[in-house]
Amino acid sequence: MTIANHRFTHIEYSLKIPATAGAAPPLTWHGRFDASIVAVSNLLARIATLQTSVAEIYCDQETSFLYRLGGLIDGYRIRFVDRFEDAYVSESFFKVVFSDETPDSNELPPGVIAVFSGAADLCPPGHIHHESLTPERLKRAVLDAIASSDVGVRRTMDALKDTAGFEPEWRPLDFDHTVSPGYYTRALLDVLASLRIRARTGGGADRYDMDELVDLVDVFVRIRQACSPPPRERFPSPAALLYLTDASASRDFAADPSRYTEAALRNRGIAEPRAMATAISYAEQGRTGGDTANAYIGEIERERDLLDRLIALAAASDVAPVVRVPLSNRDVSGEIKRLGEVDRGDGRKTQTLSQRLSEKLAPHLDPWLEYLDSVPSAPLKFVSNLPLEWGFSQGLPLMVRHEVSRIPVGPGYATVPLLLHNDKIHLKPSDLQTILFVSSFADDDPIRDHLKNALAVIQDSSADEERVAQMKAKGLIPKNFQLPARSSGLDVRIDWKNVANTAELIETVNAHAHAITVFDLHGSHDADGGRIHLKDEAVSVFDIHRDLRISPIVLLSACDTSPVDRGHDSVAEAFFLAGARTVLSSALPILSIQASTFLARLVLRIQHCLPADLSHGPVRWSRFVSGMIRRSYFLDLISLLRETYKFDQATKNDLTFQTGMLIDPLHPDWVQGTKAVIADGVGIGIDELDEFVARNAQFLECMKYLQLGRPESIIIGADT
Repeated sequence: MTIANHRFTHIEYSLKIPATAGAAPPLTWHGRFDASIVAVSNLLARIATLQTSVAEIYCDQETSFLYRLGGLIDGYRIRFVDRFEDAYVSESFFKVVFSDETPDSNELPPGVIAVFSGAADLCPPGHIHHESLTPERLKRAVLDAIASSDVGVRRTMDALKDTAGFEPEWRPLDFDHTVSPGYYTRALLDVLASLRIRARTGGGADRYDMDELVDLVDVFVRIRQACSPPPRERFPSPAALLYLTDASASRDFAADPSRYTEAALRNRGIAEPRAMATAISYAEQGRTGGDTANAYIGEIERERDLLDRLIALAAASDVAPVVRVPLSNRDVSGEIKRLGEVDRGDGRKTQTLSQRLSEKLAPHLDPWLEYLDSVPSAPLKFVSNLPLEWGFSQGLPLMVRHEVSRIPVGPGYATVPLLLHNDKIHLKPSDLQTILFVSSFADDDPIRDHLKNALAVIQDSSADEERVAQMKAKGLIPKNFQLPARSSGLDVRIDWKNVANTAELIETVNAHAHAITVFDLHGSHDADGGRIHLKDEAVSVFDIHRDLRISPIVLLSACDTSPVDRGHDSVAEAFFLAGARTVLSSALPILSIQASTFLARLVLRIQHCLPADLSHGPVRWSRFVSGMIRRSYFLDLISLLRETYKFDQATKNDLTFQTGMLIDPLHPDWVQGTKAVIADGVGIGIDELDEFVARNAQFLECMKYLQLGRPESIIIGADT
């Protein structure tokens, strides 16, 4: 199934915000969101009730679900502009422009629909007032714009109409429960509205109600059951079965709380130190319904409202429910801080502290993870500042049990564009044929060649059947995969570049338009934020992000590129501002040998596993990387077991092979299957194995790699 010309399929929503005359936009004090975007969150809520595309203008509700679930159309496209006329500069033919001012000319370009966001009695002729912009009204406006367009546009739209089908009226469905609107349901209600499902809202306290949320999430289960794609269609796996968020706040305050006591704030010249200290405590505890007469609390609530509207737009694009749990910074910040301190020290108590962290996460995550126990591996999207990936599920780390990626909720100026990336990036295997590696170390650095040497083994093995057989025996690649022919396009080439300084880094990155860029260097994070360390100098990527043309996929082989125990302004967040769609980053310091092995295995996986995955249909990058993390975890777990139970190399190879067969490709019963294989091979019971994992394998090196950003929006399809 194909959709007609994207230029005419998209509807682009533009919101005019106050111009800053080239200056940096004003930021909110707490989450550092653009204050002018916070001010228009009510318009984002309005957009969430509208259609994502012209295909949805035409089609019925069920077809709309299928398009979104299958990734056939992009999600909501939203831009912020300084002037009404700036919205005209766009590839999309249909543009809905929200503005409290009128355009310079009364003659609007074809396809432009003007929406007035000021007072209703000031709405000029030819504009739609934002409060009266309903899906029905937008449908009429788009159909009128098509009817008045030239013959070429009408011909294209007729083809789209034939593909999508046509429903004359916009038909919503009513949800037969009354829902209490508030902090825990706001985003979920927006998603339902986007899906043409109207929920009755009523009174009640703004509180976390598990039963109410389960009723709402069940709606999505029924949608997915009713909208299975046709058997002959090739759809990627769902982008997300669940968006899970919480009440976590900016990491900056928890990272250095001594700077934010009332006395410290007074000494720094804050006009109302008590009010600010109260607001910081309010956010750290995840409280709601606070006294908005406190201006600082009022701004936190406005930030939360904006965040909910953005999460809803992203989740609606994926037909996924949004569940917010009452988990705050205060609940786990102590465990996270101690885990970071221990990991940076001798590491002997890492497993114990990891277990304590997962126990704190469990009451909030377990009810929703149990909901997914029967799913072999669910794509989960977290929007949080907390490492929810490190929870536990069915005796495995959560990021091993399921496919997990996360969007941090700060700094706001990096979070907003991430949540607005609701379009898809479609890649072919040939786009991954060359990977750029940017390396920078001092000549005498003992780790400077670790990654290069690991990659050399991979490159040699792709031309040497005997070496491949050896690697299969060691469990580095599954035995059921064959080497692809060189003509297949997956004979991955390494484009290795050494740089010494910032100028060389910028020149190198911008000269190579590859889909994947790997940075092999030292990283750090201190009170001033994240740094990458080049041979001649250390640099903040925030200082150079506007000069970079970065790949959509960035892999960081460096320490502390998104440290969970420190503040924001991390290296990963800077790369998002530079244009990356997803960053594989480090939550803590990483070990060079293990990091080099991990990335070499990832290259090997692209070479030898991707063709098999693509034989079943398109593959999301998030799923591909999750498979790599899962594979690495079991390789490391088997090695740990061997240290304790002293079995021979042949047994280790056999366990590696058998578990690999269950997870590449993923067997429906792989969780219990891998446990049974390992327990039988080691000669222990499954209960003893579970106890071993809980005591020794809650936190392995591969779990320091976090999938951040929107990796699910990158879809790899077969070359045609």
